Amino acid sequence: RPLAEAHNEEGDADDG
Repeated sequence: RPLAEAHNEEGDADDG
């Protein structure tokens, strides 16, 4: 998965 991405899933903590 890309690091700086929009908050899609609630499982991974996105940096976006």
